[in-house]
Amino acid sequence: MSATESGVNVIRRPTQVAALDVFLVLLRDARSQVLCGLRGAVDFAAGQWGLPSGKIETGEDPFAALLRETREETGLLLQLHGVDPAGVVHARFPGERPRVGFVFAVEYDSAAHGEPNNTEPDKCDRLAWYDVGALPTPFESYNQAALQLALSPANLALFQPDTGEPAAEHRSNPVT
Repeated sequence: MSATESGVNVIRRPTQVAALDVFLVLLRDARSQVLCGLRGAVDFAAGQWGLPSGKIETGEDPFAALLRETREETGLLLQLHGVDPAGVVHARFPGERPRVGFVFAVEYDSAAHGEPNNTEPDKCDRLAWYDVGALPTPFESYNQAALQLALSPANLALFQPDTGEPAAEHRSNPVT
């Protein structure tokens, strides 16, 4: 007997499918500077500055994706013990599927990580360090929300580009 035959109304809502991203917030000099990249002629955010970032591949967890994307884009070799989850950004862009970005903060150590290099010149025009209070422009808004989240005590940011600012930030409750 189906739900309809039994008189039970079944409401099915469409499942929301989001693109999954990772963001590296690589900080140095007592968290005063962050590594930024100028995106080249690519599909998303062409000609804008942002953080080293990328998509999570099928079957990959966010930590593995971060380590892979960091190596692919900057040549840096991160170790999990120095990677701090900073939070999650949920972004909704008009006419596109939503995006969920896992944000990770790492304190840069040249001896452990190596020197950053632009290892994807076909996607990135330049890598450079900038003061967190004086970012280059234009700085892509989804990346800006990820950076702000990493520098704040919040764990979740809901971002809508129509305002240019995070719609809300939420702090987690400590687990006891």
